[in-house]
Amino acid sequence: MKRCSKCGIEKDESEFYKNKNTKDGLQTRCKECIHEYYEEHKEQRLRYAQKYRECNSDVITKKNKNYREKNRDTILIHNKEFKEQNKDAILVQKKGYYEEHKTDISLYGKDQRAKNKDLISKRDKRYYTQNRERILEYHKEYNSNNKDAIRLKKKGYRDKNKEHIAAKNKDYYSKNKNSAREYHKKYYIENKERMDEQHHVYCLKNREKINKYNKTWEQNNKQMGVWYADNESQRPRNYSTSIYNER
Repeated sequence: MKRCSKCGIEKDESEFYKNKNTKDGLQTRCKECIHEYYEEHKEQRLRYAQKYRECNSDVITKKNKNYREKNRDTILIHNKEFKEQNKDAILVQKKGYYEEHKTDISLYGKDQRAKNKDLISKRDKRYYTQNRERILEYHKEYNSNNKDAIRLKKKGYRDKNKEHIAAKNKDYYSKNKNSAREYHKKYYIENKERMDEQHHVYCLKNREKINKYNKTWEQNNKQMGVWYADNESQRPRNYSTSIYNER
């Protein structure tokens, strides 16, 4: 048993923090009194610590660097154990921090990528070359396990960026008209059966939507509809034949 010098209450030794500079190896004040003191002087201690760091930044940096170099293995083991024991808490903390500083993080990342574009490109290329098989296997497994989530994410992006995507595609095709035409032609020849099947399934699922679209198109493009009637082989596969019957 030991008596606290602050509150005067006699307590078990486990209620005192250790201090190797005292005779009995324990603090003179109990844990409860120390906590109360820290809470009462919290702002004062923070101001003092901040001022000390500003005045002794070089000394602190050198001291911390020396400690890390001497205790590298111990630090790594400690950090690994801490992360394993506090996975959920760390995840919640990171998520909360990201939500609070989302804009700042985005701007900082964008600024760093712009300043180090060549360096980042070389690093990413080197990493991909060294880990190509593992990366491909990871993406394959991820895509297989998250098909619905990926589909929804892509759909959401397309819905939000319709105009931007349309403008980008239009600009690309205008600059690469011949190569784009050759690519699509080659792709269709290599995947004809699969694309025909997909087209057939889509038409069956969206018959009403296609008929409605064709009807609207016919009303707005009667002259083109007449041309399609005269050139049946050139008209789209899902084009309605109703306009031909009107002639």
